Amino acid sequence: RQMAAEAVRRHGATLLALPPFDAAAIAALIDSRQRAGALPLELNQEQLAGRLLAETEGLPLFVTEYLDLLATGALDPDAPDWPAPQGVRHFLHTRLAALSETAQQIVSAAAVIGRSFDLETVIAASGRSEEEGVGALEELLARRLILEQNGNGFDFAHAQLRSLVYAETSQVRRRLLHRRVADALAVNARRSGAESASTAAALANHYQLGGATDKAAHWAAVAGEQARQVYANREAIAHFNLALALGAVAFGDAIPYVIHVHLG
Repeated sequence: RQMAAEAVRRHGATLLALPPFDAAAIAALIDSRQRAGALPLELNQEQLAGRLLAETEGLPLFVTEYLDLLATGALDPDAPDWPAPQGVRHFLHTRLAALSETAQQIVSAAAVIGRSFDLETVIAASGRSEEEGVGALEELLARRLILEQNGNGFDFAHAQLRSLVYAETSQVRRRLLHRRVADALAVNARRSGAESASTAAALANHYQLGGATDKAAHWAAVAGEQARQVYANREAIAHFNLALALGAVAFGDAIPYVIHVHLG
């Protein structure tokens, strides 16, 4: 960046910013590679362009890395999950390696929460003070690893970034962070009085991934009951079945036989 800025100042360079590709631009890129013989002709341009847009969000570097993998046959276009290309992983590792220890802890906690997260939950899950957490978030914002949304919400700059951070967080730390996230969400739900089915389902998921199966079963049953009350029957069935699989004992009066009655 310093070399580029100096070159521009001396009128010795022109910087070109590549905006994200849309589906049409990706389709044109696929077509040009097929015409050049770099991609198999049997690949459906429209379907592949849509998949690439979903996986890469249009970032040019990511698009070309995936196209290179497809050209060499190292990537199955019909695979349900596409691994991040090595070039993308190296790029993201480089961005993450420069972070301070506090910022790394904050970004790990954020990755456990999900693609989007809020200030209070990520600070509570990280175990850092509010001042440390805000400083770390400002560092992440300055490096454009996360983006600030309306209000106090944040979002990872790219889904691949969140996936990489989550995958490289140790399993034991992930379990701890999932429990902390669930505890923070439970406190927020009680404080706001908004224990919706989606909130209860999120609590069940985090407690399950955190190894707290008793709490996970409880909240899965709560999610099932709340979904049942608004006639979201398919969701209710899924939540109740999860509660039984996790060994639900009781939540209010909904002991297992009551859950079976609801399922019936």
